[in-house]
Amino acid sequence: MLLKIYKLHLSYIYFIKALYRKKSSDNTSNVVALCVLLFLINSHSILILIEHYNISNIGIRNFWVPGPHPKSTWGYIGGFFLGIILLSATNYLSRKTSKTDKYNSMKQVINRGNNRLHAILYVLISVILLCVTLLIIMTSAVVPLSK
Repeated sequence: MLLKIYKLHLSYIYFIKALYRKKSSDNTSNVVALCVLLFLINSHSILILIEHYNISNIGIRNFWVPGPHPKSTWGYIGGFFLGIILLSATNYLSRKTSKTDKYNSMKQVINRGNNRLHAILYVLISVILLCVTLLIIMTSAVVPLSK
């Protein structure tokens, strides 16, 4: 189970790494940061769309409605804990996977190859999805009129 999750993690990183022409180890931290950012953006957008089309009432759209209390603190706290959880999960996966399994997984992922066009389309679609969900949030937010 852990090995399959690790392979999926590696596949995603090498898929995004196809954006870069020089696939050296120098840009690995940029790739990981972009992977985490795109994962969070896509997760947030999907949850907003699920709530917008009344599939489930999660409460994310209500969070964006202006209110009497500032919400930036909750965003910082949530982002901090989500970052800790993601980094802990990544660290746990890399520690629990043996070196031979890591090597074999990397070899399989690299041999499969990545298409740069697919990675560019994925990033563009992610950005468009984010813009659409922000537009949905802005148009559907009920702003109370102040006197």
